[in-house]
Amino acid sequence: MAKLMDTAAVYGWSNPKQTKSLIENVFEGVPKYQQDFKEAFDMILNALKRSFKDAIKVDEMIRGDATFEKSRTEQDLTIVRLVQDIIEALTNFQLITSYFGETIMEQVSSTNFLVNLTNSYCLLRKIKKYWVQGCSTSEQHQRIITCTDNAIKLVVQVSSDVMQFGVILKIGVFGKNHAIVQNKLA
Repeated sequence: MAKLMDTAAVYGWSNPKQTKSLIENVFEGVPKYQQDFKEAFDMILNALKRSFKDAIKVDEMIRGDATFEKSRTEQDLTIVRLVQDIIEALTNFQLITSYFGETIMEQVSSTNFLVNLTNSYCLLRKIKKYWVQGCSTSEQHQRIITCTDNAIKLVVQVSSDVMQFGVILKIGVFGKNHAIVQNKLA
């Protein structure tokens, strides 16, 4: 699965149709890879869930829990690492939703993936609204805001892709440029 993800990451932006076709052909030609995909997808989803657990600890740390007491600089670095972990998982999800085709999207849409995307969005909004207050430096503040903004954009993009490829096409509604219009393209 790692090689397919690498193929999507390296060639997807410059050759999106060919990349998607290549990956779809792999899954059609070797159905065993669909099970491999499920296992890899579950690993990525579990990494995102671990980020949620880490966020609980960060929240306690920021609120001053003595168990997690750290300097503000250490807190800032912990927040940045947490957001970077979320971005890594979301980037993998974006590759999947963009290049892995309808068969795989059917597998994705039958999981609690959208719930986890929603949780990611809520967590990122919380980070931006509450956790950046009192950053150790203005540079750290800007770094956290930039990382968080990028992660929020990824959540919206992946959610839109899942809706378009995993749900909307099945019910006769089409999406284009993230606008949804019934029975016609936007």
